Amino acid sequence: HTRYWRDWSSDVCSSDLNGNVTVDVAAGGINGTGRINAGTGNVTLRTPAGNVALTSAANQISANALMITALNSTVVNTSVASLDATITGTGSLTVNEADAIRITQARTSNGTINLSTSANSVVNITNVSAAIGTNGNVTVVNGNLYLDTPGIRATQTVDLQKAQSVTVLSGTINAPVILLPTGQSTLNYQVTSSADSGPGSIRDVIARINAGGGGLNSTILVTTPTTVALNSSLPTMTVQMNVQGNSLLTLDGTNAGTGASGFTITSASTTRSTISGVTFQNFGGAGVDLVGAQNISVTGINVTGSTIGFRASGNLTGSGVYNCTFTNNVFGATLANARNLLVGVNPVGGVFGGNTFTGGTGYRGTRSEEHTSELQSRQYLVC
Repeated sequence: HTRYWRDWSSDVCSSDLNGNVTVDVAAGGINGTGRINAGTGNVTLRTPAGNVALTSAANQISANALMITALNSTVVNTSVASLDATITGTGSLTVNEADAIRITQARTSNGTINLSTSANSVVNITNVSAAIGTNGNVTVVNGNLYLDTPGIRATQTVDLQKAQSVTVLSGTINAPVILLPTGQSTLNYQVTSSADSGPGSIRDVIARINAGGGGLNSTILVTTPTTVALNSSLPTMTVQMNVQGNSLLTLDGTNAGTGASGFTITSASTTRSTISGVTFQNFGGAGVDLVGAQNISVTGINVTGSTIGFRASGNLTGSGVYNCTFTNNVFGATLANARNLLVGVNPVGGVFGGNTFTGGTGYRGTRSEEHTSELQSRQYLVC
């Protein structure tokens, strides 16, 4: 029971009730200076042989959901809750949104995507893809972005410098060049699940950062109390990543398998990684295992009831273990030809000063010449 009319010189399509509005143009585009107002209804615009240009009036399209399929470049001013837009030919997509929005899909075949919204608005992004051709760029202006699977993809550049923040809930950002918001130095991946696997789990987040190749400074954030009962070893951390457990993340290795460690780290990135505020319990291997890992700072972790508190081997230039607590582990630490490892109060202090070891039998393993003679005294390991 929606009443609408078409007047290409004034209102393109207008509704005075809360209903759905659909405009199909088989040959040509949709252009106008008026408004489409569906209230709480939805708006669908289809121009398989043309474009959409509805830009002259502020918030020109008002609706619950906006769905666009067009051949050529499309520009719309909107006040909608969600957007699903696809440009099938060679052309760009520009959306100027008045407030918060969920973008279920914004896709171009060979053109840029430009999204802007009001300051401090929430922008939930499921799928933004400028994935084919030489003009595959995505630019977002304003808004706090929250990414779901699959996230943002572009063949050229994803420019988020003028966004206010970016948090990855699932999915990722995939592009040769990624520019983060001004003032945000890391791409934040948030752990949203306490499950062993699946979207938002610690396993999923580590795998996605590894898959990204370490091109960005990536941070894993834990903002709510999260205890994860692992059913197998977590993926090895092969690229730079920061884990901010904030004393809220507990990993339980009871069922992770014989010899499984909490975090196994092999990253030798020149960009520093930090592991902090995580509790590891009941691991058959080590709480944290550094294998030739360089520029890693492990600080403020707790390891309890495991075979080894922390284990280190290989060239560990720039890596250190500081201000941690190791309780009732069989061995507080195992070092196997570990070179250039700093263990203690950063950056000064006794080799094991600042770390607390209680219970267990202490230190074992070979020592390298890079360690100071203080390492020979087990009193730093066993209280």
